[in-house]
Amino acid sequence: METAKKLKEKYEKELKELQEDCKHEDISDWLTEEWAPAHSTGWLVKSCNICWKIIQRKTSCPTCKKEIVLNEDEFKSLGYSDEDENTLRQGYCNKKCFIKWSQGIEIE
Repeated sequence: METAKKLKEKYEKELKELQEDCKHEDISDWLTEEWAPAHSTGWLVKSCNICWKIIQRKTSCPTCKKEIVLNEDEFKSLGYSDEDENTLRQGYCNKKCFIKWSQGIEIE
């Protein structure tokens, strides 16, 4: 008898293989990404309808409203350590916009 843990590991392994082999020819429209039901991350995503891999993300900087579009590999490469990268991961186009937003300063 398989345990739930083994089933999950098998599923994750097979899904990863599917995503790596998939040509991502059937892409969704922009969908709201949620970290929990009704809790948006602030990003819209396009994913492959065959393997469910996220292909692209977009958001708008809350300060200057500039649209930010990243492919998933660019987004994953941002990490969490560098301040400028963190502002982009959080949806701000640069550190200046993040500082202005956090201080409540209007953009000229």
